[in-house]
Amino acid sequence: MSVKSILVVEDSQKKWDEINALFKNMSGQNFSVHRATTILDANRLISDVNWDLVLLDISMDIRESSSAPSAGGHDTTGGLRIAERMFYLDRDAPIIIVTAFDAFPASIEGQGALLGLDDVVRRASRVLGDLLIGVVRYREDGWAEHLTDLVNKVFKK
Repeated sequence: MSVKSILVVEDSQKKWDEINALFKNMSGQNFSVHRATTILDANRLISDVNWDLVLLDISMDIRESSSAPSAGGHDTTGGLRIAERMFYLDRDAPIIIVTAFDAFPASIEGQGALLGLDDVVRRASRVLGDLLIGVVRYREDGWAEHLTDLVNKVFKK
């Protein structure tokens, strides 16, 4: 059985720990799971490696030294820009969005504008097409089972 390389783009340590544990507990699969903690990490890793699957957070820290959103260290829709970069680099990895939020401030849309999760999914779908496998609302009832089902769908288990 070949090893499947998975990139988890996630800045929250707690969320990463739970997602990583989920992969470790999936029987019958052989995964090599890597983490990008910032947009800069993610951009480097998607440029350097062809992944079998990417789990993508939407609201992300920009760089390691990020201190707060007001300091310019956080991008509330940075995951969309990572998806766009993957498209432009012709990276055909399936993507599952894993987010804890259902709305995102969209500074590029205008002061005070919000993008709902449906808006984010529509934008990601326009860029990714069939590569967007699904969306998981982290910590919602059944989120881990839903994520497991989507991963199994990707790897046809």
